Amino acid sequence: MLFAKLNIKEIKNLFLVGALLLAGCDSSSVEEQVEKEAGSAQVVGGTVQEVAPSIASINQQLSFIVGKPTYFSFSNTGGSIVSCSVTSGILPTPLTINSKCQVSGTPTSSSPLSTYQVTALNDHGKDTATVSFSIEDATEAKTAPNLASITDTLTFTVSNPVYLAFNNTGGSIDSCSVTSGTLPTPLVISSKCEISGTPTSSSPLSTYQVTALNNQGGDTATVRFSIEQSTEAEIAPNLVSITDTLSFKVSNPVYLAFTNTGGSIASCSVTSGTLPAPLTIDSSNCVVSGTPTVSVALQTYQVTATNAYGTGPALFSFSIDELVSPVTDPILADIGGTQVIPVSIAVVTNQIRFKNSGQAVTSCTAGSLPTGLTIDAVSDAPNSDTCEITGIPSLPIAVTSYTITASAATGTDTAVVYLEVDDTTKPQLQDISSTQVLTVSQAFTPIFFSNSTAVGTLKS
Repeated sequence: MLFAKLNIKEIKNLFLVGALLLAGCDSSSVEEQVEKEAGSAQVVGGTVQEVAPSIASINQQLSFIVGKPTYFSFSNTGGSIVSCSVTSGILPTPLTINSKCQVSGTPTSSSPLSTYQVTALNDHGKDTATVSFSIEDATEAKTAPNLASITDTLTFTVSNPVYLAFNNTGGSIDSCSVTSGTLPTPLVISSKCEISGTPTSSSPLSTYQVTALNNQGGDTATVRFSIEQSTEAEIAPNLVSITDTLSFKVSNPVYLAFTNTGGSIASCSVTSGTLPAPLTIDSSNCVVSGTPTVSVALQTYQVTATNAYGTGPALFSFSIDELVSPVTDPILADIGGTQVIPVSIAVVTNQIRFKNSGQAVTSCTAGSLPTGLTIDAVSDAPNSDTCEITGIPSLPIAVTSYTITASAATGTDTAVVYLEVDDTTKPQLQDISSTQVLTVSQAFTPIFFSNSTAVGTLKS
């Protein structure tokens, strides 16, 4: 029943241990022989134990040369390694790792110092280890960095970007740091000894030392600088664009100014678009002014303010419209065509009214209208029909023009209407168009003429 819980490999190892002990071998010889046979097994006190690999990291930073064969391996004190791979980082081409965690190859190009992780596996587990190495060109690898100090005293300004680099005439730089002094926040130094950042506060004049390193050694250099608060004269203008669309009127003065949050303005001009005459821009402060004389369609313009430290553009859009005077008078329209009115018959309501597109009419006059007719202002609302002619004409009148005058609170206007009063009381006989043939000595049917008179009857 004991063997039922063991696999074939474990049973084999048990028989091997028993055979060696019966042959009179001491326990150390038994462990050595079993480990040789078992591979990933260990013998502890005569008992076979299966274990995972146990590989050791390489703590020393390695450096290899382009064109020179490269080889290194990881020590393993655990079970035998079945497979091995790089699990963090990518080996520089053409280096490779084999199943026993051995790295080899001949590099063809340089590679910066990097850390790689390898993982060894067998049936009973895995283990990881790390190594750090660089690959240098043959010329670079022969010498340490050789930095040149920056001898000028430098001055930077708050809120303006900083960038400075040290000249290196030696081997390539693997790492760089400030080794004397503390850079003002938020300035930083890169691995290639470049200092950059945008300072947010002033800092007194100070000397800083930087140290560059590679696998052959290191070198130091110094730089001396201060950071000062910005003053108006030390930064470019910063004009703020006018985002609203502006509308000016012909004959009305124009004045517009731009907000400037930057340095003082030395000069200013329109750099996109042409201001309509006679508008001008003040070159000292970017104020646009003048009194336009003609209308101009909506257009966008750019102005640019300049000083010794740079430029600041801004945009604005405007149109110039005709000045429209407010309507203060009535505006009557003539009534087209002749208005024919039957005599002795009342004029129909709304039959004769004038269109008014101006101010409300308060009264209407018409001089001498046909007898029986009058005119009145029938509406006091602006832009409504008014000046209605009503009544019952008593006498016929031929076509005659009449001038109507409408009055409002602040003015008057006139319009014309043609009136004809038709006499509907006189007979209006119609001709008999066909020939009437009569026979001598014979009676004939009476012949009647049609009368279209609307009012009255024939007397004779």
